[in-house]
Amino acid sequence: MIDWKKGYLYLPAKYSKTKKNRVMYLASEFIQFLKDMKVHELNAEEYIFSKKHTLAPGSTPILRNRVSEKWKEIIKDGYSIHKDMYAAKHTSAKLFIMNGGSKESLQMQMGHSTISTTEIYLRKTLPEESLTRYAKEFKSGPLSPKNPTALRTDS
Repeated sequence: MIDWKKGYLYLPAKYSKTKKNRVMYLASEFIQFLKDMKVHELNAEEYIFSKKHTLAPGSTPILRNRVSEKWKEIIKDGYSIHKDMYAAKHTSAKLFIMNGGSKESLQMQMGHSTISTTEIYLRKTLPEESLTRYAKEFKSGPLSPKNPTALRTDS
């Protein structure tokens, strides 16, 4: 379900939290991370994250909370950074907008059903002065809800 050349993940509705088909842009660094894990060599019956302690690829799905447990073990306990995984999501959304990404592209990437949900999210993530400043600079990003296949072509 990963298009390695175009750099996106297609997530069928049956695997999606929102129960809708999704196309998600993947950062080139994350694509490289997946390639280093040799994910592109897995067969269709294997999972990217499988092994209980290492999250390495394998043939059995992990429990839904396993990634959260690893986050706690590595980030909170190991590095004493007391932020949950949503902090990473918030940071990436903030950086996306600050680097010129559009609200519509962010909406699609985050799987929000409406742009107003994305705007609420942004108000919580960015200070008001930043929202005002960056709102003037919004431009079309690599994705749009109307054209989900207009993705980047580099790998």
